[in-house]
Amino acid sequence: MKIARAFFTKAVNRSTFAEHLRVTHEIGYEGVEIPYHLVREADSDFLRSARRAADAVGLRICCLSTVFGANANGPAERQQQELDGIRNAAEIAEPLGCGVVRISAGAMNTPTDEDGLKAMADWMAQAADLARPFGVSLAPETHPGQFTENAGLTRRLLQQCGAENVGVIYDAANMLVTGVPYGSRIVHELGDAIIHVHLKDMARCGADEDGAHEYPGGCFKYVFMGEGDMDHRETFAALKSIGFEGYMTCECIGPEADPTPRARHEFAVVKSLLDSAD
Repeated sequence: MKIARAFFTKAVNRSTFAEHLRVTHEIGYEGVEIPYHLVREADSDFLRSARRAADAVGLRICCLSTVFGANANGPAERQQQELDGIRNAAEIAEPLGCGVVRISAGAMNTPTDEDGLKAMADWMAQAADLARPFGVSLAPETHPGQFTENAGLTRRLLQQCGAENVGVIYDAANMLVTGVPYGSRIVHELGDAIIHVHLKDMARCGADEDGAHEYPGGCFKYVFMGEGDMDHRETFAALKSIGFEGYMTCECIGPEADPTPRARHEFAVVKSLLDSAD
């Protein structure tokens, strides 16, 4: 398994991209996940220079993070707009050497929304067809309120979609805040459908605490890795046992203006947990 860092902070922009790559490599990361808005309107010169800058320090741009699919089970016009976005993201991902594009898994009205599930699966199959010529796989993450909020629903979505270049991003923290099971059994249930992993830590908190967010599973806030309610060691051991060899992205979400200290902390904790997982 390889550890990547997310460039989800506003501190990373096109002018600071190369410097953040250098620091990320110096910390020890092996890859980066970048948000679509960073490259959405980039010209080919920037995309080639971004790839060269990553290659120069031995980093892989392992995932391009988008939210396309959020309206995929909506009106036909919105569905087509989302498909157009997928095509553009795949065209951008190819020169970056990026093989995974993160997508959304729609908006689930109820856990028994069968029509919505079918519409989402049909849209994903169309999106997969658009991404395939660019050598790109699509992956929604396990997420509250989407058709991937638990393992069983995720498997059904992927089975109905039926595309070989669609997998899932396993985000255990999202499952924690949803109030559904995560950990060894869930990793084995999803198995080789897992093509990428998102990492963060969350702690239960009071609704009046700074940084508090209300989720289906209660009130939580982002905290440094190792300081919350997540049991990452069990998850890492399970990922090892199923032979997962992809990238695990530390999301490094926090209020700090300078994201580097948190990135250093998350890497150190994740590496230690990985080394001790069996």
